[in-house]
Amino acid sequence: VTGRLPTRRPIFYFLAGLLAFLFAPTRLIQEANPEWRLVSWALALEVVGLTLLLIYMMLGREWLKRLAFPVAYFLVAVPWPSFFEIPLIQGLTRADAGATVELLGWLGIPAMPHGNVIEVATGDVGIDEACSGIRSFQATLMISLFLGEFYSLSGFRRSVLCLAGFALSFFFNLGRMSLLVWVAARKGVAAVTLLHAAISR
Repeated sequence: VTGRLPTRRPIFYFLAGLLAFLFAPTRLIQEANPEWRLVSWALALEVVGLTLLLIYMMLGREWLKRLAFPVAYFLVAVPWPSFFEIPLIQGLTRADAGATVELLGWLGIPAMPHGNVIEVATGDVGIDEACSGIRSFQATLMISLFLGEFYSLSGFRRSVLCLAGFALSFFFNLGRMSLLVWVAARKGVAAVTLLHAAISR
């Protein structure tokens, strides 16, 4: 096959053997600590690395180019490490709370942000992790990456697509939060629970 790499190179066998050797203890640690995200990432990287190496060794460079993105795409579904996700959630929560208070001010509804809590005249409305927008942030990243590859977009257009997805996720999450806080200000905090359940379906 034209373009096939020489599989007799020891480096490929060494890397494949190393990843296969590391897979067993990593899987054992994950069984004991299933919620440890760093272990999940280590396991995912080992599996993806083994798969790409096998494609590289058996089918050659051209097939590796074709299959690299679909294989590596599975990494997007792995939960992000806590040291990265927690600051992102906190930043999104503060941004959502600040933007919501500003928007409600334009509508004539007084509100005051206190971290992940927005105070209105009828009480306090809390912003939990799900309301921070992290889920829609991750979902739009997955969709943007998929569409960029599906339509074979350039690197610049893929970046623009990801940024547009992030902007849309923030915009719609802001609209949802603003509606909930507006209802809390008009009808009481108790009414937010019913409306939140209806919107989240």
